Amino acid sequence: MIHHSKFPRIASLQARLQHSNRKCLRLELLEPRHLMAGDTWLVNFQIDEASPVTRYLPDVGATYGVRASGLSYGWSTNHMDVSRERSINADQRLDTLIHFKAGASWEFGLPNGTYEVTASIGDPQVASTHTLNVEGVNYWNAVSLAANAFNTKTMTVTVADGRLTLNQGAAANMATRINYVHIVGVPSGPNGAPGTPTITEPATEGQVVSPGDVHMESMGYTDPEGNAHKSTDWEIWTTGPGAQPVWQTLGIEGIEKYHTHMGDGIFINSRAGQNSLAANTAHELRVRYRDDVGAVSVAAVRSFMTGAASATFPLQLLDVATSPAPTWQDIFGGAIELPGTTGILSPGDAIIPIDADGGSSSPGNESVVEAIDGTLDKYLNFGEVNSGFIVTPGTPATVVKSFQLTTANDAEERDPTSWQLFGTNSPIVSAAHGNGAGEAWTLIGSGAVALPTARNTQGPIVNVANTNAYSSYKLVFTGVKNEAAANSMQIAEVQFFGDAAPGTAPSMRLESGGTGDLLLSVTGTDAVGNVVVNPAGLGVHANAKLVITAGSKSVNLPQTNLSFEDEHGMAHTIYLPIVNLAPGQRVDLWISEDGSTYYGAPLQTEPDFSLLARPSESSLNNPFVALQAGFVVEEVGSDYRLPVNIAFVPNPGSEPDDPLYYVTELYGSIQVVRNDGTKSTFATGLLDYNPTGPISGTGEQGLTGIAVQRDAVNPDIYHLYVGMLWDNGAPAGGQVHYPKVERIDSVAGGLSMASRTVLLNMQPETQGQSHQISNITIGPDGKLYVHNGDGFNAGTAQNLDSFRGKVLRMNLDGTAPSDNPFYNAGNGISARDYVYAYGFRNPFGGAWRASDGKHYQVENGPSVDRFSQVNVGVNYGWDGSNASMGINAIYNWDPSHAPVNITFVQQETFAGSRFPASMLDHAFVTESGPTYAGGPQTNGKRIVEFALDANGNRISGPIPLVEYRGTGQSTIVGLAAGPDGLYFTELYEDSGANGPTATGARIFRIRYIGHAAGDYDRNNVADGNDFLTWQRTLGSVSNLSADGNNSRIVDAGDLDVWRAAYGGGAGAAAMAAAAVQVAAEEPTIATSSRHHDSQVSDASVSDYWLGRLSVAGSPNASASGKLSPETTTVRARDESQRPADTTRIAFQDQALFELFSRGDWRRERKPSLAPQAELGEGQHNAATDLHEAVFDARGRWTRVATIASEFDR
Repeated sequence: MIHHSKFPRIASLQARLQHSNRKCLRLELLEPRHLMAGDTWLVNFQIDEASPVTRYLPDVGATYGVRASGLSYGWSTNHMDVSRERSINADQRLDTLIHFKAGASWEFGLPNGTYEVTASIGDPQVASTHTLNVEGVNYWNAVSLAANAFNTKTMTVTVADGRLTLNQGAAANMATRINYVHIVGVPSGPNGAPGTPTITEPATEGQVVSPGDVHMESMGYTDPEGNAHKSTDWEIWTTGPGAQPVWQTLGIEGIEKYHTHMGDGIFINSRAGQNSLAANTAHELRVRYRDDVGAVSVAAVRSFMTGAASATFPLQLLDVATSPAPTWQDIFGGAIELPGTTGILSPGDAIIPIDADGGSSSPGNESVVEAIDGTLDKYLNFGEVNSGFIVTPGTPATVVKSFQLTTANDAEERDPTSWQLFGTNSPIVSAAHGNGAGEAWTLIGSGAVALPTARNTQGPIVNVANTNAYSSYKLVFTGVKNEAAANSMQIAEVQFFGDAAPGTAPSMRLESGGTGDLLLSVTGTDAVGNVVVNPAGLGVHANAKLVITAGSKSVNLPQTNLSFEDEHGMAHTIYLPIVNLAPGQRVDLWISEDGSTYYGAPLQTEPDFSLLARPSESSLNNPFVALQAGFVVEEVGSDYRLPVNIAFVPNPGSEPDDPLYYVTELYGSIQVVRNDGTKSTFATGLLDYNPTGPISGTGEQGLTGIAVQRDAVNPDIYHLYVGMLWDNGAPAGGQVHYPKVERIDSVAGGLSMASRTVLLNMQPETQGQSHQISNITIGPDGKLYVHNGDGFNAGTAQNLDSFRGKVLRMNLDGTAPSDNPFYNAGNGISARDYVYAYGFRNPFGGAWRASDGKHYQVENGPSVDRFSQVNVGVNYGWDGSNASMGINAIYNWDPSHAPVNITFVQQETFAGSRFPASMLDHAFVTESGPTYAGGPQTNGKRIVEFALDANGNRISGPIPLVEYRGTGQSTIVGLAAGPDGLYFTELYEDSGANGPTATGARIFRIRYIGHAAGDYDRNNVADGNDFLTWQRTLGSVSNLSADGNNSRIVDAGDLDVWRAAYGGGAGAAAMAAAAVQVAAEEPTIATSSRHHDSQVSDASVSDYWLGRLSVAGSPNASASGKLSPETTTVRARDESQRPADTTRIAFQDQALFELFSRGDWRRERKPSLAPQAELGEGQHNAATDLHEAVFDARGRWTRVATIASEFDR
């Protein structure tokens, strides 16, 4: 269970005991776990419903027994009724506790031996006195602690009876409160310590790293006795005076003992409750190894600096335009009005609803406090006539001389029309929703009020003849606009005014953050509206800052938007948070370029984007921005959970429910997306363990790479080749996972899984998070290419007998190809028989470039990343050093940007994805950046472009194409070239509200919209050749060059787009000229028309060419009507007449030429065929209908194929 806000929980003793008994009955069936020397156990004492602490075992007060972990621990008597969560301390370990009952003990089952035990005592809420004994050793005796004060102590104890025992001796019932314990096995006799670790990440002293994602790695375990490496303690400390640990993970095992992330541990002390380190701060990483008998090494230390929390860009302004006038509104469009200087009422003043007739009642969200809250939320009273309120201003003995009402949002009939105002100096004893007669009241005045018809609008100032000071006032509304129609009385706001000396009016200033020079100000006034000052522009652009000051009156505002244009006419909206200021207070807000606001401080002159106040709407809806002209980023899918890779069907069908692409989700599911955009689950539960864990950390593993192929015999069957980590039952649910490759076959139609087959199981080689099996592609040779990380062991990359640290090559059935560079069947098939290239650290992404037939990869290094061409048999040199990442590199990212996927935009892949011709053959790479870091990042969260020469050398790049400009956690991971653009995944749900593993991630498309209308051959002009492009791709969903209306299929509407762009009769002439030109360039065929010399019948020729029309450049209609791949052979009546050397596109072109040669192609619904009498009726009708289908574009190409088939009848 995960919860995100701390609230105290109260449960009945009976319910908790019943819950405890159920647990005990279940847990007694579990097999005890065998413990070993050197083990580290962390236990947190908490209530059952509290959030678990990362890597801590929860103890909820149950009696001693076997727990779900297989360990035995618990209390001598049930303590679930004395467990607590205080919801006060940010450190969850300290916020929770369990009281010791009198005479009770807590025990943990252990082998006899020596242990180092750390215990924490204290209570966040209550001062307390503590006594604690651990295995007979006294830690504290009647030690008094103030509320929210804690003591920790570490001592060495000996266990001789198989259980570590804690008790409070003879202390009183519930005196001692224990928070957590750490139990670490230590050597019982002399034992040499392991050697000091060698820290490899951060790679250098003083390296600057992201505060949200510090990669920690060490190497070089040695031990004088040859004892095995059991676990590692990792800690991050601040430096200088008051240095303290701020993050730790103790005794961590598995792969994490060599390489860990902050998600594998907890933030403590000054960073408790945070999810990142302090930005721009010096830190130290401290690492020590523990062997399997409990000896611990000297700690290795590496200093580093955290960089900025994000790379958010400030809004820079020179001037605010006067026209159109700036607007400041709430999120419902209501104008914001700041208080004046003489208003008497303030939010928080004591106020109660009343009705003189005794009928007062209000909805819960429309209570009387809304009448003075400074917002447009309304006060409604079902007492209607004679309802009102009693208010006691915060300033005593005020003299009210006028008041003003603001209309509510609806129902004008409920507006007050008459009033009575009373005053008293008696204490208020009347009850809320009473008749308000409990005090001695003096009538000050009465009268009528004419409120405006407009909603959420201030009414006139109503004057009252009064010279007396009162401590409280009663305002009764004696009439409403339409008593018969109204069921209540309502107002949005009320304000009283007196004649006190004016104070300082509240104001909002938009100014230069560096100098304070004014760009725009809004100041409150007692009159309706605000005073707005818009001075001349600044001399130079400045980082914008917004300051709201309360002055002598409190300011209470809902979320508001300030909208204006700059000197260039560019529109801006600033998104302000809820503001509640007491008199004299102010709030400073820095503004990012998308209008998001961040809390600042009065003396700051440089932007600080570390604390978000309110995100912009664009950052919530679509936080990704295209940085190159002509491109847009569009959301095309949602509700994914950790989507890591996209694989398009290479030759998709054209029906709406045909699969278009598949998406792997890290935690074991595959989603399929159809041509119509519908998403459904193709397969789920593909892993045999629960991969969930901290991110960054152990949660970053599971299902990754994917390649898709349609079956050659039955194209309705789809084969998915995927890579994953798998337990293989050794043991299920354990920490050790093994890489494997599977083929998953679909049911007919490709929408769900039918079967799965293991192609290559690499057990016993282990891998863990990130450095695992990743990219899978099918090469031009029809082989599988599989990328495999080094599993956090650099030595595997240089070992040809290991699958890890390699690019593997295999047949589609999982066997090793005999032409692999190190293949040798003579000594049996092993890892080296699969090796294509080696010496890689973590080759996340891979793609094939058609122009040179080469494979390319992008790879994560410790601090330096690599982009390289992958060549057969080559060693890429990874040996654990940053320097080795430069071997055979096309480009290195230094510092790391975490490139994770690569694709090429090229003619051979979906005809270039509708990108400009100048970008064809370019590589595009996703830089994921720091793991789960908020906001924009300098080192990542973008897609970059590379241009390469014919030999694969870099010409230019990385040039940003898309960047993250939001305020959340999103980053870019999956990437693939689709028919209509580049598609990419965001790995996380952006808001982060439910953590990094929550469902809610999206898929986006980068689409080029800079083409001229009707320009289908990308030469920047709509001409006759564009008609040929349309004609050749009619019906296609894979080549969308001529998809002028963006319908994701080339159809009739696209011809209309071209005709409109090219213009009228010129379009018809261009079609004819283009077809004749192409036909003239191709080999001719004899026809039987009386206008040509021929040896075959006219019907035969027409049938032949029209039959070819149904396949050239588009799928073919099968007998069932289902679309089959473009490679399907089409039957013509007289197959012997097919020219052997004529291309499929030429077939289509010449088919149209045959039509052109028969008619004048005037823009008529029925073309004039020459001579019509020489055609049979069926032939004439077919040709005419075909003309209509092509020229007038009233149907899809399947209509054309159907017409062509008439000749066979």
